Amino acid sequence: MNGLVVLADVVRSRQIEHRNAFHTELTTALDTVNTRYEGQLTADFKILKGIDEFGGVLDSLRSVYPILVTVLDSVRPQRIRFALARGSITSDEDERSIARMDGDAFHRAADLLSTIESEGLWFDMEISQSGIGRAIADEINLLLELRYRTTDREFQTIRAYEETGTQTAAADRLDVTQQTVSDTLERSGWKLAQRVEQRLDARIEQL
Repeated sequence: MNGLVVLADVVRSRQIEHRNAFHTELTTALDTVNTRYEGQLTADFKILKGIDEFGGVLDSLRSVYPILVTVLDSVRPQRIRFALARGSITSDEDERSIARMDGDAFHRAADLLSTIESEGLWFDMEISQSGIGRAIADEINLLLELRYRTTDREFQTIRAYEETGTQTAAADRLDVTQQTVSDTLERSGWKLAQRVEQRLDARIEQL
């Protein structure tokens, strides 16, 4: 069968001081992804090697960006590199276990992950010869970098707004004014990022 393989590598994992705590955070994040996107996964996301590498298999591209955000937000400020490749996948009878899968898509994703490391990117994907795929990957890199560079206060405000849906509800959660939430979202670049994310969703639907 063919599929979209996502492989990920934790940046400078050997320098993580509280490795058990990080392992718990990452496992919880992957469990959240597997539950939230259950109907969009061919194989659940799973840690493949220590706390260094993990991966999953998607059935389409529509969930790739929110999955990356879910994982990265959960382990912030730790950086993680992600590679996605489309190709053939072989598996035994348990098709939802990534540990029992192999094939061209896995090899291509692994090669791409090495390239990402040398280029200092967050994410890259190899899905077709179409230029739109490269443009989407570049957009995702910039969005992830912008999100990563927010201050802790800005990040908390963004999360509160995304989870509650309104500036007023976010302000109540954070015990600040609605105007403070609005100003923080504007200052962090989130409002522009949201518009880019909406366009990103539309472009992904074209692939």
